[in-house]
Amino acid sequence: MSDSIDLTPSPRVLRMLGEIDFKAWQCLCEIIDNSIDSFSSSDALFEAGGKPSIKVKLPGHTKHKVKPADVLVIEDNGAGMTFHALSKSLKAGFSGNNPIDKMGLFGMGFNIATARLGHRTEVITSTKDSDELLKVVIDFQALEEKKHFFAPVERVPKKADEKNFHGTIIKITKLRVDHVKPLYQQKKIREKLGKIYGRILREKEIKLVYHSSKCRPFKHCTWSEQRNGLSRNNPVSAIKYINQLVDNKLYCSTCWVWLNDRESECPSCNDSESLSRRKRSVKGWIGIQRYFDANHYGIDLIRNGRVIKELDKSLFYWENREQDMELEYPIDGHQRLGRIVGELEIDFVKVTHQKDAFETNSQDWRDVILAIRGDGPIRPQIAKSQGYVENTSPLAQLFSAFRTAKAGVKNLVPQRKNGQAMITDSVIDELVKRFNDGETDYQNDEKWWELLNETAPSLTTPDGKDDPTGGNPFDVAPSDGEKTGEDSSPADDSLDSELNAEPDTDLSRNYSLDLFKNISIRVIAERVMEGNHKNGFEVVLKGVELQFRYWEKSPVFCSTLLRPADCLINELAYHMHSIAQNEVSRIPITAVELALREKYFPELHPTIDELYRQVSVFSDELMDHLRLNFNTLKIDTSIIKSRDLTDIKRRMAQNEYLDDRQADEAIGRGEFMSYAPFHVLKDIVIEYPELVFDGTFFNQIWSVDSQTSPIMSQLKSEMHSLMEDVNWFIKKPSTSGNDLWRGRVKRLVGSLEILINWRV
Repeated sequence: MSDSIDLTPSPRVLRMLGEIDFKAWQCLCEIIDNSIDSFSSSDALFEAGGKPSIKVKLPGHTKHKVKPADVLVIEDNGAGMTFHALSKSLKAGFSGNNPIDKMGLFGMGFNIATARLGHRTEVITSTKDSDELLKVVIDFQALEEKKHFFAPVERVPKKADEKNFHGTIIKITKLRVDHVKPLYQQKKIREKLGKIYGRILREKEIKLVYHSSKCRPFKHCTWSEQRNGLSRNNPVSAIKYINQLVDNKLYCSTCWVWLNDRESECPSCNDSESLSRRKRSVKGWIGIQRYFDANHYGIDLIRNGRVIKELDKSLFYWENREQDMELEYPIDGHQRLGRIVGELEIDFVKVTHQKDAFETNSQDWRDVILAIRGDGPIRPQIAKSQGYVENTSPLAQLFSAFRTAKAGVKNLVPQRKNGQAMITDSVIDELVKRFNDGETDYQNDEKWWELLNETAPSLTTPDGKDDPTGGNPFDVAPSDGEKTGEDSSPADDSLDSELNAEPDTDLSRNYSLDLFKNISIRVIAERVMEGNHKNGFEVVLKGVELQFRYWEKSPVFCSTLLRPADCLINELAYHMHSIAQNEVSRIPITAVELALREKYFPELHPTIDELYRQVSVFSDELMDHLRLNFNTLKIDTSIIKSRDLTDIKRRMAQNEYLDDRQADEAIGRGEFMSYAPFHVLKDIVIEYPELVFDGTFFNQIWSVDSQTSPIMSQLKSEMHSLMEDVNWFIKKPSTSGNDLWRGRVKRLVGSLEILINWRV
């Protein structure tokens, strides 16, 4: 049975589509928004103990192998969609999605996001109670050629292992390769998604997986609400919770417009049927971070759980009577380090089409300003001199108690042995790192509290009087951890420009590490196409710029396993060490190298976590391929060992509620791949190599003559060996670290490289 969906957009949307330039991560967020909207706290979807999850699967492992024919997948196990909901969701410009309660603000957001990533999108969705999957393909190039915007919907009966499937799968192909490549900055994207969705992932316990690695929900490193500072009048908690009702107003759910008090009809559609009275509230918290930082402070501005603006600092400015913006925090000391942070839900304020900022030229935004910082200065003396009453807003209270950085328990600032405030220090850096790494014992503020009480006195002035807001708190000598940003031995000469060299865009970028705050090195890398060099590469240092040129045909790269990136990492590590004036007793250069590898080059000498990720990606891709193509051949399932069949039937019975007969029939039809362990998939493809040597999964094609071909026979034997290495690792042997274990891991690294190179 086939229906179709009318995707015809309205003229206003067509004009808008050409104006919006989404970055690759923004495109993902548009799709993830819809997935998060599909999870409802009242749903009984996860009664059996499952958890809501969203998975983003990149094609292959590196950006170098991405091709237009590859597939980018985003899937969730949410409620799924009925035909009616699907047709509305895909129609560009549809305004039925409630922008006050949902993340998916624009009906055209999905179309823009998927079209920016690729020219063809397939949507597969189903509700838990449905017996069928709904599939629709949106190929705008084909639709334009046909001169219509109707996309057929295919209704596919669920297989046995899909019986209780619920959720939505988005498959994007005909990829726009240049636009997709930035998504392979995997660590950066995972951190970005963990930051943007941190609050809602924590609250709804949603598991967001990016290319087989979980995105850790971000949370601020703050003092607890039990810790207090001292204002001029009263103790002030380090956390100020906010739930302030601004007012109630009429709202048009069709045009997404708030009405003023004098209006009874929507000024956009001149209708009153879609009007409802809604609360406009500012909710969330602001508080004190456990450490000072030059950049990492400010307030996250949130709409329906998604961070729109990270670490916004605009609320730290006061608009004076001359309409000039005056900075009020941080203003003490020459370093201007801050520690006020927060999360504010301001759902009633409009956002830009790209959802990267709020519209601040509106009364809605001015209402937020009044709720958080009031209409006058937060500096008491300035407020008094300007004729304002005392500012008692949440931000003014925090400012009064914590504006300075004088050492003392009452100001939550530890002290050095010489009596100065411990603002930056290796001890602070270590505590921050352990918090950010998710170590359990460092998530609450007990370790910081111990440090504070070990070192800091009460907050007093030399004459013994409390002085919580005066003085110059940053008048301290630089610590061992503070950086000058100057290179100790800069070079004056640039690299020879006469050579036949081309830019290496993969190595050229800005490099920075959390180990060294405020240090960023700009690398300009070039590849010389002809000749060689005795060292293989040249380096010229100019302050915080590093020029790196390498000869790819040099013996160091042709006669060893070293790559240009290995050499660059070594030079970068030493250069960072020099600029930071680092002591190797504090941070060894090897630790710097390892940090650079993990952040920028995880595929080089990968960590065990990176290997688990690569193996997981390959295993998932193999399972998906076999599940979709198993029925193309007549397969004898007797090759599966009886104990494995029993285990598969047990899993199917638990998850699909099948009896023995139904499970046997499903296995006979090949509808069991989702529940088969990797070693079963391995046995199947070894017996039937044509399933993977099909030009779709692996590049090579198994033909009718392959059985007698010595080349293909050798290929099959090699595949068997490679698969055995992967299977050994999946069984999770103990990480003993002995020579035998290391040897097998090294062999696995090589096996994965070969398998990945075989992949289409």
